[in-house]
Amino acid sequence: FHYHSNAAITSQEISENKLPKFLRVESEMNENSTWLEALGKHLDVHPGNSAIRSQLKMFANTRRESLVLLMKRLPCSAAAPQYLQFDSNATLKDSLKAKTVIEFPTVEVIFEEDRGRFPLFIGVVS
Repeated sequence: FHYHSNAAITSQEISENKLPKFLRVESEMNENSTWLEALGKHLDVHPGNSAIRSQLKMFANTRRESLVLLMKRLPCSAAAPQYLQFDSNATLKDSLKAKTVIEFPTVEVIFEEDRGRFPLFIGVVS
């Protein structure tokens, strides 16, 4: 989860990938779940998740449609990363089909207004 852009964050911090983050590791996810269902486990009210919801308050209080889900395209240059955007209503299985996944995929959850910080990869149709 990447927090809102902030005027105090410099372009140097952006280029050095020092954006404020909250890392949430999900050890197991059902491949037939949608991304919205997966997010709901952390952002919706459930018994035992109040500490996580508190840390993710900005995300929990935002319309889910305004959250963007991205995964870094691999392989790619560390100096010029590119991201794939996922449809939040798609299943994990459909989203990751035909994608290169090394170890465990890392999905960035950002606000719509911060999308400019994450250059999107546009596939070439052959």
